[in-house]
Amino acid sequence: MQRPTAVTVFGVLNILYALFAMGSTVLGLASLKLLKNYVPEAAQQAELTTANIVGMVISMIIAVGLLVDGIGLMAMRRWARKLAVWIGGALICQGIVGIAMMPSQMQAASQRQGAMGQEFLAVSMVVGVFVTLVMMTYPILMMIFLTRRPVVEAFAPPAESPTML
Repeated sequence: MQRPTAVTVFGVLNILYALFAMGSTVLGLASLKLLKNYVPEAAQQAELTTANIVGMVISMIIAVGLLVDGIGLMAMRRWARKLAVWIGGALICQGIVGIAMMPSQMQAASQRQGAMGQEFLAVSMVVGVFVTLVMMTYPILMMIFLTRRPVVEAFAPPAESPTML
C-alpha cells in the first residue's frame, strides 16, 4: 500500500520540528551559560531554576522522540503512528502546563521589574498564551490526521493469505 500523504507530511514535519527543538534547547542552555559568565547582573534575572532545567530536559526528550517518530513514519513502522499520537498528547500537556505556570512566572518577574515593567509583562503573558495555543495546533492536527481510518489501515499488518494445502 502506498504511504498516505498525511504520514509523509507529519514524518517530515516531525523530523524538522525535532531538529529545531533540539537546536533551540542547546542554544538556550548555551546562551544562559554565556549570560551568566559575561553579564552577571542580567544572569540574575534569567537564572536556571529547577523548573527551567526540567522543562528543557522534557523538551529534549520529546524532540528526540519526534526525530525517531518522524523516521519511523517515513519508514511506515506501525509503532511510529502510535508514538506520534502519544507525543502529540505530551506536547499538548506541555503547552497546558506552560500556560498554567505563566501567572506565577509573571508575578515573580514583576517583583523584580517594579512598576515600570508591569505593562510589558502583561503583554508578554498574553503573547505567550497566544503563541502556546497556536503551537498546540500542530500536535492536535497530527493526532487527528494520524488516527483517521485510511492512515490506521495503511499501518495495519498485512492480512495473511490462506495457505494452499
